Amino acid sequence: MLTKTQTVEMLLDIVQSNVCVEKRNGTSEPIDVKVNTRGKRYIYTRAMCYKMLRDLGWSLEQIGRHFGKNHATVRHALIGFEYMMKDDKELACLFPEMQAAFYDKVQEHVKTDSVLTLSKAKVRISELELELKKLRLVEADYLRSQGKTAVVYNKFLDKLVLL
Repeated sequence: MLTKTQTVEMLLDIVQSNVCVEKRNGTSEPIDVKVNTRGKRYIYTRAMCYKMLRDLGWSLEQIGRHFGKNHATVRHALIGFEYMMKDDKELACLFPEMQAAFYDKVQEHVKTDSVLTLSKAKVRISELELELKKLRLVEADYLRSQGKTAVVYNKFLDKLVLL
């Protein structure tokens, strides 16, 4: 299962590979949304990250903790998210693509984790069934040693065979 930190790192990789910020010298570089700045491009990109994590069911506090922000800051960004997407058409076009890429990666991990969990559960079920059969044999030996009637003992063995 993905940890919260791994999920954020995966999200940041996707965002940084899609969103760049222009520098004053005319060059551009991948955006670092964890930088403490109030530049419009940074705020809007952080809001996209908040939105994707919130859609996964994260609390405002959890999101804020991973970005070094207060839950109220996250809430404010989410409230203004629609406005931000109308204001920055480039980010509005990138958002659905990044969102789809992020959710696909999350789903890949969920499927892998589910398969592993299911495999472990099946192995544990097999172990428990074997243990149950052993206990029933011990119980059958006990019944026999106590001189229980053949009828009770045979009924017990019939139940054991059915399992």
